Amino acid sequence: MESGTPNCARCPFKIADRFCKIEDGKNPSYCPTKSLPDLIERCLKEYDSPDVYEFAKQAAIQEADGYTNRELGYEHIKPSKPRIEEIIEFSRKMNYKCLGLAFCDGFIKEAKIVEKLISGKGFTVVSAMCKVGRVPKEKVDCNP
Repeated sequence: MESGTPNCARCPFKIADRFCKIEDGKNPSYCPTKSLPDLIERCLKEYDSPDVYEFAKQAAIQEADGYTNRELGYEHIKPSKPRIEEIIEFSRKMNYKCLGLAFCDGFIKEAKIVEKLISGKGFTVVSAMCKVGRVPKEKVDCNP
């Protein structure tokens, strides 16, 4: 990996100690908060759009409602409900009527369960799996 390529998943520091959490925090060379401040600033301007702002606001509210033990610190928080329930709640807050479901053919069984659950909650579900169009992996230079 290039040293400047963002990869938060590989950050070796505890969440509470990271530069993205506190101003004098620790960061690896590939930390986007440290190395890409201009890009972050440009991205933040997107919040000026009412639709983007509302989406971000509702997502933040949903995220806050989805965890317990916040008062004990980040290392102690636990999800209070399944993610699928959070998706349904968030979609209702956003007044979505139709949800998209994309899945790999290795997850057909799970996709059927998710589709049934979401449609059972009143949403229209549009789904597509990875094999739509019969595009071979060679088409995108991928030979597993």
